[in-house]
Parts: sequence; C-alpha cells; structure tokens
Amino acid sequence: MWCGNVPTDASQEELWRFFTQTTDSLRLLTTPLQSAPQDTHGVLSIFLMSRSNCAFVNFSSARHLDRACSLFHGTKLRYQSNNDPPVCRARRLEDVEHAGVAAQRGKGVHTSWYRKEKQQQKPISEEANDRTLSSKSGDSVSFSSTDSSLLSQPQFAHRFFILKSRNSEALKTALRTNIWSTQTHNESVLDQAFRKSEKVTLLFSENHSGHFFGYATMAVVNTEPLPFRKINKLRNPWRDNRLVKVSRDGTELEPNVGRQLLSIWESTT
Repeated sequence: MWCGNVPTDASQEELWRFFTQTTDSLRLLTTPLQSAPQDTHGVLSIFLMSRSNCAFVNFSSARHLDRACSLFHGTKLRYQSNNDPPVCRARRLEDVEHAGVAAQRGKGVHTSWYRKEKQQQKPISEEANDRTLSSKSGDSVSFSSTDSSLLSQPQFAHRFFILKSRNSEALKTALRTNIWSTQTHNESVLDQAFRKSEKVTLLFSENHSGHFFGYATMAVVNTEPLPFRKINKLRNPWRDNRLVKVSRDGTELEPNVGRQLLSIWESTT
C-alpha cells in the first residue's frame, strides 16, 4: 500500500502504531497510542520515505491490504493535527514493475552495456565477423532476458549491488551473524548473481546516514565507513545516471562504477 501525506517528522514507530490499529481503536481514539498492538493485522514491513512525505506498507495478504486501504484512507495520523489526512491506495502490479530496482532491470541495461563493452574490447576488423556469429548455433549469446546466458559472460564476472537498511542495528547484527535478510524482490536477483558470477560485492548503507556502512564479498568484509561526500559526483548509468549515494535497496551498479567506488573506498582506509 502506498500512503501519501505522511508528515516529514513522522517516525517508523509512529507508523507501526498507526497501521496496526483496529477499527474499534480508531473509532475510540482520543489520545495517541503509546505502543503498537500485538496483532499487526497483516503488516509485514513499513518503508518510510520522509523526504517524499510518503510510506510503503507491505501486507501478508490481499485481504489485509484491502482492509488497510479502506480503514486508513482519510483517517488522521495524529488526532489533533491540522495536517492533511493520509491518502492510501493499493499499488498495482504495473506500478511495482515500473518503480525502483524493478524498473532498472526492465530497461535492458545489461544487454546494452555488454554490447558496448564488446565493441570497445575488439579490433575494428572483427566487427564485420561479429555480425555473423549470432546466426551460428552455439556461438550466440541470448539477449532475451537477464535470466539467459548473457550474465554468464566474462564481462559480468564481478557484479555490485547496493543494499539499504532502516537502522544500524540490523547492519551490526548482520556483521555479527554473517547473515543479511533482503527484500523478497531482491532475493532471486542476488541468488542468480552468486550462481553465475565469480564475485559479487554487496555495499551496505543505512537510510539517511550519509555514508556507506561497509561492503562484503564472498571472501572479504570491510566495515570502515565511506562518507557520501567522497563520492558526491559518482553516478550510475544503470539507474538513469543518478548519483550512487541516493540508490535504492537492491540497486545494481554498472561494473566500472562499482570498481571505481571500491577503489575510492580502499584508498580511504
């Protein structure tokens, strides 16, 4: 569920208390709730985007989602506030497919980058011959999707992903246990990367912290923070050339940018 008109100073805890209420508690509410009910009414996670004055709430079932949209749309977050009441609506599948990291994966960034890298690596005399390779069985690379043989090519031997956390405690726990739990829509992509690439680097950051917490690969872990001011001008061509420091959870970096980021990181430690 997408929720708009969220006050800039709203906290994660306040939203949890609000979205886990019952119909009766909303009807009888005369003072702010001090704690969230034990029954979360299907709420799995809440992602607060303060700068955009909105939040995304994930539910365990369509029934819980429909209930929340009906219950909380137009219901004030703060009972004595003059702020506009929340606007709540269910996110359609097409909304999800055209937003965040899903949009990045649907733009063919891997295919276009692979072709560009191949052009830069081979002599001009080979360009004409290259056009004939795709017609020969066994010699062609499938470009139909990122589930194809494309990501098994040497150009994708080292891949880079940015992973975001809501708080530092989750990052410290991951460091202690060597386990990181990502969002469901990232799992298949990361699993595929680990199976097809020789090396996968994960770069961790807490939301609104102003720095990267650390990075990890299958063999190396670095937890020396990297301030975002060190990479102010670093941009990611695979995300419409946006600044790397404002990446979303699960964003993949163009490999050359990923290597540049690691080089900057290692030079500061």
